[in-house]
Amino acid sequence: SLYFTVYTVTSVGYGDVAPATRDEMAICTVFILIGSVLWAYIIGNFASLLSSVDIYGAQFRQSMDELNVMMRERNFPLDLRRRCRTFFRQSRHMARVQNYSRLES
Repeated sequence: SLYFTVYTVTSVGYGDVAPATRDEMAICTVFILIGSVLWAYIIGNFASLLSSVDIYGAQFRQSMDELNVMMRERNFPLDLRRRCRTFFRQSRHMARVQNYSRLES
C-alpha cells in the first residue's frame, strides 16, 4: 500500500509496466521518492534564480516589507500607511534612474 500511495501522490502515473514483487515495489518506491525530491530541488532552484533576476524589484519588495512592518509596529493611521506606500511606489522609478546615474559616472 505504501508503493500505491507514493505512486499516486507523486503523480508518476499508471503505466503498462508495473512492479510484480515486494522487492520491485520497494525499489520503485525509493526511486520515486528520490526522483520527487530531486524534482522539487530543481524547481526550487529555478524559482530562486528567477526571483533574483530583477535586483531592483527585489530591493523594492524588501523596502516595502520593511516599511509595512515599521508602520504596523508604530501604529500609523491607515490613511498615512496608504500614502507612504503610494509614495514608495511612485519613487521606485526615481531610485532606478539614480542607480543608472551612479553607474554611468
